[in-house]
Amino acid sequence: MKIRIIVGSKISDRYIRELLDRYIKRLKVFCDFEIKDFKCSGNVKKDDEKYILLSQGFYRVGLAIEGKMFDSMTFAKRFLDGNYNDISFLIGSAEGLSEDLKKDCDELLSLSKLTFCHEHALLVLTEQIYRGFTINKGHPYHK
Repeated sequence: MKIRIIVGSKISDRYIRELLDRYIKRLKVFCDFEIKDFKCSGNVKKDDEKYILLSQGFYRVGLAIEGKMFDSMTFAKRFLDGNYNDISFLIGSAEGLSEDLKKDCDELLSLSKLTFCHEHALLVLTEQIYRGFTINKGHPYHK
């Protein structure tokens, strides 16, 4: 399984980068995992094309406030239990994902009713992906 998180903003906080690197290392045991970050240009059409290009051939899950919310157990079964070969999660810049891009997604996901900056959303999502794999494998990380 290949999982790609695409973020429309560069990750600049070194502490978040350190935490992400820990989860990325742990995730390599379960899947082919990568994060692609890029700086949005402000041109919605060009930025949407970048998201689409980077997620081509993947099941696309856009993060959006109006998306579905899942608990960790349901998230693990829904996305990480072999239902998809390749899955990409799209995280918008400060403006979020465009309406056109949301329509192009196969599904919309909400991490919370709260709004997170892109770096925090990325960290929470990455941790939940790791947690989901440990749930599915019966690993004691999830209690």
